[in-house]
Formats: sequence, C-alpha cells, structure tokens
Amino acid sequence: MRLLGGADVPDSGTIATDRSISWPVGLTGGFQGSMTGRDNIKFVCRVYGATGEAMREKIRYVQEFAA
Repeated sequence: MRLLGGADVPDSGTIATDRSISWPVGLTGGFQGSMTGRDNIKFVCRVYGATGEAMREKIRYVQEFAA
C-alpha cells in the first residue's frame, strides 16, 4: 500500500496502475506522524506527481520557512 500511495519508492521496477490514490489530509491532520518532516514532504510531492527538481524545490521551500 505504501508503494501504491507513493509513500515509498520501489528499489527496482515500476508501479503501474490506472487508479489515483488521494491522501486524506482532512482525516490525518495533514501529516503522517510516523514519518519525518522530509518524508512527509516527499510523500505529498509524490501524491501530486512532483518529482526530481520540483520535489527538491518544495523541500527547500519548507526548510526555509520552517527554520
């Protein structure tokens, strides 16, 4: 489930699905308590399709305002 939801990235291969899986922000208060702040940012980025430089930009943004 973590692979399908984007919380984890596979070590090899790909995940193929024709379904979208939304992150229930309203039900969880916005963050997963079992993950670090950085992991939460990466998880949300993956849910919304942000990867690579877009993800790094979001991480930098959160680091700047959280400091």
